[in-house]
Amino acid sequence: MPLIIGDKRARELILTGELISARDAAQLGLVNHPVGSEQLQAKLEEILSKLRELSSSSLQSTRRALDLGRGRSLTDVLAEVENIYLHELMKSDDAKEGVQAFMEKRKPVWRHR
Repeated sequence: MPLIIGDKRARELILTGELISARDAAQLGLVNHPVGSEQLQAKLEEILSKLRELSSSSLQSTRRALDLGRGRSLTDVLAEVENIYLHELMKSDDAKEGVQAFMEKRKPVWRHR
């Protein structure tokens, strides 16, 4: 929580037990989409639909790069992230398909490899 909203505000919320609204949580960056319980399933399906249109292998590489960078400086993590990009992601079938689809101005057909 301190990494997301800062140490000072995190300490205040944690130590006081203060309850905050969904809107406040969104403003602090603690939630991405403040929706009521009746809208939750629809919002979930909307986000999942967007993710399903993407290459799962590319998403996996992106997630690994993001995880590597958590709490570290760009200088400390840059070589590792570049390695993932150049030696793993760009050698994948989906990366080749993505570049080809872009050049041909068409929607990519992901193979998730």
